[in-house]
Amino acid sequence: MSLSEFRRKKLLYVFNVFFDVNQSGTIERKDFELAIEVSVEEWNSMWNDYAQNPSAALKWQQQYCHFMFQLEDASADGSIDCDEFTTGKSSVGWEEFQELWKEYFSTEDPTAAGNFIFGRTSF
Repeated sequence: MSLSEFRRKKLLYVFNVFFDVNQSGTIERKDFELAIEVSVEEWNSMWNDYAQNPSAALKWQQQYCHFMFQLEDASADGSIDCDEFTTGKSSVGWEEFQELWKEYFSTEDPTAAGNFIFGRTSF
């Protein structure tokens, strides 16, 4: 499956906002505590592989999902409530967040709820 322009923009958003803090086009040691370097093309390829089979997510992808859930659950009550999440739902628990996570990285539907786990964006 080739990477659509819509999904490429979503992947680049996460790559640029959360990892490539110096906007060099690669994730470098100073950008990320793991001593790795990942180019934009490699980043997109990793998530494209994920989109083809989310149930076979790599361990770091699963951990990243959990980390983002904890980050967004500012109150640490085990759910992301309306003030913490922008989908318009009253709250989102861990199980639903995992499904929204899969949806963000795999859907081609711009209106899908999973597209809002990182806030409101325009792709």
